[in-house]
Amino acid sequence: MDSINSNPSGTSQNLPDICWSLDRIGVRPLWDSGLTGAGVLIAMIDTGINYQHPDLQSQLWQGGPEYPCHGYNFIDQNNDTFDMLGHGTAVASQIVGNGHCGTRTGVAPGARLMCLKVDNDESQVWQAFEFALAQGAHVISMSKTFKSSPRASHQRWRTLCRRVLQQQVLHANSAGNQGNNLIYAPLPANIGAPANCPPPADEQGSTSVISCGVTNQHDVLMSASSKGPVDWSQPPFDDYPYCQGKGLIKPEICAPGSATIACNARYPERSDRPYNEFMGTSSAAAHLGGCLALLAQACLRSGHPISPVRVYRALTASAVSLKGQRQNPENGYGAGRVDLFAAYIYGVKQGWWY
Repeated sequence: MDSINSNPSGTSQNLPDICWSLDRIGVRPLWDSGLTGAGVLIAMIDTGINYQHPDLQSQLWQGGPEYPCHGYNFIDQNNDTFDMLGHGTAVASQIVGNGHCGTRTGVAPGARLMCLKVDNDESQVWQAFEFALAQGAHVISMSKTFKSSPRASHQRWRTLCRRVLQQQVLHANSAGNQGNNLIYAPLPANIGAPANCPPPADEQGSTSVISCGVTNQHDVLMSASSKGPVDWSQPPFDDYPYCQGKGLIKPEICAPGSATIACNARYPERSDRPYNEFMGTSSAAAHLGGCLALLAQACLRSGHPISPVRVYRALTASAVSLKGQRQNPENGYGAGRVDLFAAYIYGVKQGWWY
């Protein structure tokens, strides 16, 4: 998983405390306008979820008697999605956490979250993607990459994510935390699949993936954040060859993920602390997944189709340049740090969701 762990709807007035990262990306004006993710289904692909946590209970997908635990467990091929590791619960809380226990952690507390439990088996994750598409998810959020997958798997990822794009499903994916480990994961393979796939565009070969790097409280790129360029030089995908330091620029955008607050998977049964710190590109991608849900709701509310290409353009055109960033886009930085309110206004001016 691409994290480094340490230890509802309505307006933003009179709410529980809000994690600093939510204010940094500009969620309050959207909440005040009624955009909380309501009507949007998010498929989270991760280690499971503590569906007993008070901050998460009311936001979970109700799949009927066939799926009593709000999703599916692709590890054991059963319905028990409970999170024994903590990673999925932390990610889920930064997407939809409503602050019932005192701190509002989720970007999209009005959305519904479907939990698809996987481990490090690519075939499980492919099944989870298929499940999400079949159940009508509007957004897929995955804080996970496959860093040592065989090349054939990269090609399969690209084909799958091309189909996700064609079905107009938004897709946030962590870039990974290998930026400090260029010996183990040298360029152009510092970013694993599927985060290494091309972003949404109208061109042939583009995919659903909006990959996300991680920044700290000072809008500085964290050194562990994985970086491009990446290489696509083997047929049938030979459109971004790596040559003389050039290839596909990655990631697309960055989001906060340093000392953020997330739900504790051990609460309330095994711990009296409802929250822990959470950090890394897993946290950043969770924030981005929530952003995608709010923009998806903006599309639905206005009667416009959800367009990954438009959402991607709005996010990257309005991003805030990071300290040390010299160009846009730039490997490691992408377009900069996401500014959700600015992205929303950009789309309004284009007539995409108003």
